[in-house]
Amino acid sequence: MSLFSGYVSLITVWLTQITATLASTGDRTWIFQKCFWNCQGTQCAGISDGVYAGLQPFYLRWLRWTCTDDCKYVCMWKAVEAYEMDHSRVPQFFGKIAINAWFWAVVFHARDFRFTEVMDYISAVALVMYSMFMLCARVLGERHKFGVILCGLFLLTFYINHTYYLAVIKFDYGYNMRVNIGVGLLNVSGWIYWCYRVRYQQPYVWKAALSVMLVSALVLLEVWDFPPILWTFDAHALWHAGTSPVPILWYSFVIDDCRYQLRGQTSVSNGKKST
Repeated sequence: MSLFSGYVSLITVWLTQITATLASTGDRTWIFQKCFWNCQGTQCAGISDGVYAGLQPFYLRWLRWTCTDDCKYVCMWKAVEAYEMDHSRVPQFFGKIAINAWFWAVVFHARDFRFTEVMDYISAVALVMYSMFMLCARVLGERHKFGVILCGLFLLTFYINHTYYLAVIKFDYGYNMRVNIGVGLLNVSGWIYWCYRVRYQQPYVWKAALSVMLVSALVLLEVWDFPPILWTFDAHALWHAGTSPVPILWYSFVIDDCRYQLRGQTSVSNGKKST
């Protein structure tokens, strides 16, 4: 068998393993569509995006939030409430998969060019920075929105500066590794401290703590390199293999945390109604 035939066979087998997913059924449901078109007809009719933007807080204007976007957001939560009240499984809305870092990792490992290498590295840093922002947003919460914005601006500024340095000034592997490890340690420490602090009120946070500790342990594969096992499986390949299952545990934490916050919001709204 020629090398080309081998590749064709491998790709054919791989393609047979692909299954269809329903990533965006929520926004196609009748309850969402009815709410959305009603909102469009009553809230957005006769008002331009410019006028609507002028009525919004500055952070929504900055994000170019439109009346249509607001209808989608509001109706999504109304549909979620309806599913929850009916004890039905809540579908996904406007399904998007966060695959940027993984995409560029695959491209870079498939073909090592200067561009693919830079994109792989800066996408990995973006993932670490966004995880740090998630920590800020979760710890500070809605009561400290200005603090969340400041945290986001600081991380964004740092990321832009880091990306510019790597892409334009000097592609420094050691510097990039130190930045990733430094921000990663802050991130892990923050999550573990928060999980410890709320462990009694939110017992499910062990999932978040275990997730970040697993990733921290697997980082050792990136730091302590060794010759590839069977001259095929090197430390970096094992890092990717080891971190692949972690998002399952992390998303389980995210689901539990969303339910916890929704219960809190429901309790507050019910308290207001009773008064």
